Amino acid sequence: MRRLAPKISQNEPRERRRRAASFPRGVFFARFHTRKLTRRLAVSKETVFEWIPNVLNCFFVKEFSTIRAKSDIPINLGAAIIVKDAEKELPKALASIADYCSQIAIVDTGSRDDTPKIASRFGAELYFFEWTGDFSAARNRALKFIRTDWTLVIDSDEELDGESLEKNFPLFETENLGALEILIENSLPDGSKTFHKYPRIFKNHPKIRFEGKIHEQIAPSILSLGLKIIDSSVKIRHRGYKKLDAEKIERNRRALLSSLRESPADDFVKYHLAETEFAAKNFPEAEKLFLAVVGSFALSDEQRDKAKIRLAQINLAKNEFSKAAEFADFSAVSKELESLRLYVFGVARLMSGDLNEAEKALLSPDLDSSSSVSEKNLKDAREALKRLKRGYA
Repeated sequence: MRRLAPKISQNEPRERRRRAASFPRGVFFARFHTRKLTRRLAVSKETVFEWIPNVLNCFFVKEFSTIRAKSDIPINLGAAIIVKDAEKELPKALASIADYCSQIAIVDTGSRDDTPKIASRFGAELYFFEWTGDFSAARNRALKFIRTDWTLVIDSDEELDGESLEKNFPLFETENLGALEILIENSLPDGSKTFHKYPRIFKNHPKIRFEGKIHEQIAPSILSLGLKIIDSSVKIRHRGYKKLDAEKIERNRRALLSSLRESPADDFVKYHLAETEFAAKNFPEAEKLFLAVVGSFALSDEQRDKAKIRLAQINLAKNEFSKAAEFADFSAVSKELESLRLYVFGVARLMSGDLNEAEKALLSPDLDSSSSVSEKNLKDAREALKRLKRGYA
């Protein structure tokens, strides 16, 4: 098949010639001709971006589509993904959903790498959207193109656990079902993991849309229709926290601060800004924000528990061990958060010299079966406990 590619000189470097010759026609059109169309046709840039999906569907998707969900899948499921510069991560995400999704709609918000080419060659429908700093706007753009009965929202640095989805197929028979809450497993740099629940599979409905510039929410629009959101054991593995990304942290901070200026009393935004500051190790600001929301009923039980644990961790870093123990002296609602709480409480008691309480917490069987605390950190704490007990003997 003849490819539309930019004219190149034989004098140009070999690598540039190779990439230009293999460039997908739809991606070439979108990337190189948006500005030209805007000028020649006297239309806005936004209008051109509206046209691009149709061009891609005509020239590319129909010729290269390889999306073939397994024939025994009892639900009609489509995936909505937003991406930017995700060439390294995207193939894993797409491979994890290929057997379960009959449609994959990808919205690219400005990639400069081979992300569009990878998406198109996989057989996904590729659309373009100019980034505005609003995650909900980008995600809602992707939802506009979904034609299936159910929508899965997944990111390029995530993988769907297909076996867990198959085990939960009977839940889709639930009357008045609007969405399934999915377990998100976050891998952290120290080897530990954190978990949270979020409705990631939901009905395809024109009134079900995201809201919020960052840490966007879909649940309010589902519940407003009188539909149910039920718990499930479907799992998505998230790799995006394995490395601290200063650029991503700063982007999130800017968006959250903008949202907070618009809604100064929004405890949900304050909570996520506190988490962002904590990730950036800006503990004074994180502490101030967590203290403001730790008792807020605008947060879920898990979020309130996590705020207490974060305050305990911050006080550990400040060598305020008694204060850290006070914040961590409660029972968390979730198993994974309870394991993290036990570890933080145990370390706080250890450092303040209360070895009996430290031993009860650090030797709890719950810690042995949890991934919320890295093996190295737990081992170091237990060894420190043994040394101190020998010293007091």
